[in-house]
Amino acid sequence: MKRLAQPVFWLACVFWGLCGGVLCGTLAYLAGLHAWASFLTRAVGLLAVLFTVLHGTCTIGWRRFVGFASTAAWIGYWAEVYSLRWGSLFGCTYRYPPDRWHDLVLGMPISVALFWAVFVYGGYSITNSFLHYLGAEKPSRARGSSALLIVLLLLADATLVTAIDVYMDPICTRRGSWVWEEAGPFFGVPIGNFVGWFAVSFLAAGVFRSFEYLRPGGRNLLGPRGHLAPVAAYALLAVMFTTYTLSIGRPGIALAGLFAMGPTIVLNLVCYAARQRRTDSSTT
Repeated sequence: MKRLAQPVFWLACVFWGLCGGVLCGTLAYLAGLHAWASFLTRAVGLLAVLFTVLHGTCTIGWRRFVGFASTAAWIGYWAEVYSLRWGSLFGCTYRYPPDRWHDLVLGMPISVALFWAVFVYGGYSITNSFLHYLGAEKPSRARGSSALLIVLLLLADATLVTAIDVYMDPICTRRGSWVWEEAGPFFGVPIGNFVGWFAVSFLAAGVFRSFEYLRPGGRNLLGPRGHLAPVAAYALLAVMFTTYTLSIGRPGIALAGLFAMGPTIVLNLVCYAARQRRTDSSTT
């Protein structure tokens, strides 16, 4: 019973649920069972949110995670509301069709704001995993860390988040989840969209990293494999997007997305393996 009360236990359960959902969804797409594939995609989305909440609780504590997620969602939400009403920060005017969304507030879906928090936290946690593999600590004023390191980490955070959109925006544009007033050159998406994603992710992660720099803290309940979990979820997302784009006959989107997300996944696994070898050699 004590084990059932541990967030680490539930994090592992949700992660394997994600794996199962992606596997079943992939098979459903390949088999042409689109209704089942759509259901499983929604289920994976909900599990991704739960995974993010549990991982954040285990690594930075629930209070800090709530602050992080709320800030990222709020910044993402108002960046898009501004773009919808007064002038796009994402390269071109766009809109969310009311017939595709049932949670529009000021023209912006609340669920999209939630996924801003999920994606920004994912980029933040994957960047932190590289720090762990290198044997480094997150920058802190108390340790005399250079503020320049925060900027470098934020560049990595924002790049990792924007890489997701290399897959996601062409897919959602094709599905009509949002509509661009003018089609852009990247599978219908304007290039300025990715600049906007990078800027919003940089700002959202920057608020929390600045707070951590001034007020370091949080208790990591996860072992080394806990640092691998976010990139594993990142890889599952890439698998799901690749399967979908290939199933609809758009290999160009699949190649572009793999080029954007793939190097991070491979490099993270290599760094994890190198860290484990160093650890094993030091204990023998």
